[in-house]
Amino acid sequence: MPTQPELPINLALLTLPNDDLIPLLHQRIELSKMIAGDLDIIRAGLVRRIAAHIDVHGLIIKNAATGMPVGDIADLLGVTESYVYRVLRDHNSGQ
Repeated sequence: MPTQPELPINLALLTLPNDDLIPLLHQRIELSKMIAGDLDIIRAGLVRRIAAHIDVHGLIIKNAATGMPVGDIADLLGVTESYVYRVLRDHNSGQ
């Protein structure tokens, strides 16, 4: 298996346009491991705090309302389809 060249990837990749990020989706596990491995304690703490404030339920509800398929939502957020369905069911029953 040929090795891929090392890329200077860091949190700046979050500033790229979506069209540039989409090709990286299939490499997200490797990318996240690479980025996480290079973080010092200050940056790791910042990333953990950012992640804690991501409104996953809100993103699921918002994107499902636009017609995005459940499988795509689950894949993009790194959750299971059953989790997406549960969030949507709970949201609909709470209305």
